[in-house]
Amino acid sequence: MSRSWLAILGFAAVSCIADASLAQKVEMKWGLENTWSYYEPAQGRAEDEDAATHRSKSTARRYRTFAFTEGKSEVREPFLACINGIMGLWDKYRRSAPAPGAGADADFARDQFRAFVTREDPKCIGQLNRTAPRLYFDFTADTPEQFVLERVEVTTLSFSEYKGGGFAEKEAWYDILLSHRKGVKPYFPEPRLVFKEYGRVTLRLWSDNFYPNVGWITPMGEYTIDIRFVFSTAGKTVTVSTGPFKIDV
Repeated sequence: MSRSWLAILGFAAVSCIADASLAQKVEMKWGLENTWSYYEPAQGRAEDEDAATHRSKSTARRYRTFAFTEGKSEVREPFLACINGIMGLWDKYRRSAPAPGAGADADFARDQFRAFVTREDPKCIGQLNRTAPRLYFDFTADTPEQFVLERVEVTTLSFSEYKGGGFAEKEAWYDILLSHRKGVKPYFPEPRLVFKEYGRVTLRLWSDNFYPNVGWITPMGEYTIDIRFVFSTAGKTVTVSTGPFKIDV
């Protein structure tokens, strides 16, 4: 079994798009791995509702959904305590650090503050990593050929911000920093998943909706996304996608 870990999640049936001769060579089963801090509502959510806006009688299209378990005190309380701690560390940090810039400068500033938080409060970083949503993706092939994961494409279809907080911490190979802007964003995993007959990928998802002037906090929001995996095999390309789904990040 090959396992790779990423930065996380869907109702639509899995689609497999490839050359006609390869269309049935890869199948995918996927779902929620981190059931401690997330759950999958049985009814999903309608296209025009999110965790903050409920429309129980909506006739809009419904999506598979992965929601944050806000009602569990053992999840909520340490999470909020960690967010408050980060904001306190931000006040301490900014006394000696320059104001955040833009573009590459902003990325550098965020990474510097992240390193500071990791040194000052590693337990908090561990709590955030534990809390973040994670999805598993199991791939099976009906041929003995080798498949190599070339890239992961995440299409953001919509984003709505909630009141709340989160924090992004890059840790492993496949942490995915979602874009809150509409469009397709490719990710090139290293090391690449290589498998024959069976392989597994786990994605851990974070949000890029940063607020630079309050400690790079990312207010939680609902993403509607589609995740596509692009494999190469025998000189050809096979793609497998989740179809649109919703997730709180």
